[in-house]
Amino acid sequence: MADDPYTTSLSDEEAAGFTNWMKQLSEARGRDMSQDIGDYDMQGAFKAGVKAAANGHFSDQFKKPNHMTFSTDSQYNGKPFTGGTWTKENGKWAFRASADNLKFHSREELVNYFKQVEPTSLLYFPGDEAPAVDPSKPKTVIQ
Repeated sequence: MADDPYTTSLSDEEAAGFTNWMKQLSEARGRDMSQDIGDYDMQGAFKAGVKAAANGHFSDQFKKPNHMTFSTDSQYNGKPFTGGTWTKENGKWAFRASADNLKFHSREELVNYFKQVEPTSLLYFPGDEAPAVDPSKPKTVIQ
C-alpha cells in the first residue's frame, strides 16, 4: 500500500484500522489529518502505536525528508538524506537545519514555518552562528 519509500506498508486489515484512526484523529484535531501524509509517515506512526504529544505533535521518528523539520531522529535519516538536529539551548528548543533540509525548503519557507508552527524554538541555518529565528528577538531576519 506504500506509494513511496518513506511510507510504511499496511496489510488490508491494518489499512482498515488506519482509515478509522485517521478519521478519529481528524475529528479530534478539527482538520483533515490526511494532509500530513505527504511529509509524515502516518501509516508508520499508526502501525507503531505512536501517540501525539500534548502539543499535538508526533515524534520525529516518522518524518519524511521533505518535512520542514526532518531530523536525525527520523528513521529515514541517512536514507539518503540527512536531517537537521534538535537540541536544548538556554531552555529553548533549537533546530539546526541541514543542507538537505534546504534542498526541500527555502530559507524563507523555514523561517515562516518556525514563526507559525514552532514559535518558541530557535532556527539555525547550516554554518550560521546566530539563529535566523529567535523568539526572544522582536524581529526575525531571513539570511
